[in-house]
Parts: sequence; C-alpha cells; structure tokens
Amino acid sequence: MGSQLDLGALELKAWKSTHEDGLLDMFLGAMLLVGYLRDVTGKPAVTLLVLALPVLFIAGKRFLTVPRIGLVKFGPRREARRTVLIFVIGASVLLTVTLYLLLASGVLTGSSARPGLLNVLMSVMLFAIFAAMGRLLDLPRMYGVAAVFAAANLARGFTDSPLVHLVAGLVIFLPGLFLCLRFLRRNPLLREEEAR
Repeated sequence: MGSQLDLGALELKAWKSTHEDGLLDMFLGAMLLVGYLRDVTGKPAVTLLVLALPVLFIAGKRFLTVPRIGLVKFGPRREARRTVLIFVIGASVLLTVTLYLLLASGVLTGSSARPGLLNVLMSVMLFAIFAAMGRLLDLPRMYGVAAVFAAANLARGFTDSPLVHLVAGLVIFLPGLFLCLRFLRRNPLLREEEAR
C-alpha cells in the first residue's frame, strides 16, 4: 500500500512538472490578446490567429518541455481525466459557439432573454470550463484563470473598451511567461557530452 501511495505521489509530481513550463497559461492569455487585436483592428478575421495558438502550444511542448524533462506515460486514472477534460472542453466550445450564433442572429435577444442575463450566463459558463480544467488537471492556478476569463466577459458586457481583453490577457500571459522562463532556467538542455 505504501509503494502504491508513493507511485501516486510520484505520478502527480511528474504530471505537475509537465505544466510548470507556463505554456498553458501563455496559450490562454494569448487567446484574450487575440481578442484585443480583433477589437483594436476592427477586423473579425484577426480572430483566425487563434487557430495558430494550438500549433504554437504543441510546438512549445515538443521543443521546450519534452527535451528538458522527457515524455511520461501516465496511468489510466489520469488518462481518463484527460479524456473527460477533452469532452468537457469540446461540449463547452460547442455550447459557446451555439450561444454566440444565437445571440448574433438575434434569436435570443428578440425573446424574453435579456443580454445582461446572457452575459452573466456566459461568464458563469467560462468560469465553470476553466475551473473544471483546474480540477481535472490538478492545476489550482486554473481557478485564477477561470476568474479572469469570467471577469473579462462580464466587463465586456458593460464596456466596449478593448482594454478589457488586453488587461485580462496580460494578467494570464505574463505569469505564464515568468513560469516558462523559470522552467527553462531550472531545466537546461544537456549537451551531448554531459548526457553520456
């Protein structure tokens, strides 16, 4: 029983070390910063930059994280949580897109639903998505990300200022950048002769 607990603790430590690189935080902050760029330029097509972010995230994991700490295969419990997370995020994205399309088409605003109420519901949904990420990924800092996303969405209901996305994006991105720089400093690449 003791060794099983030790293995669980070791797996949790390995899991958390894969998220010490700050890449997830920078990815999420960059999503808000793309929203800022869209608002400043007035061009909705700028939103397509979001499509490049997963590629950059995966490349960062591949070229920054894995060479420094290796690639770990996690147990079935953690893999099951990852599968649940993927399902939750997929369902949330589908629900968000549906709600956005209904709002944009005027279907919901023409009914008894009030835009302020819908804004609050969207904020609650954003908080729930990122809080679920924090819970399922064992990353408590995602609760802070959840609060920032929800607060930014609420603030956008009261103002059209693009500064909302800028401030919220930087509040998430900059700590991620700090984590990334710290990770790189603590986990330097080994030269080939040192590895032997």
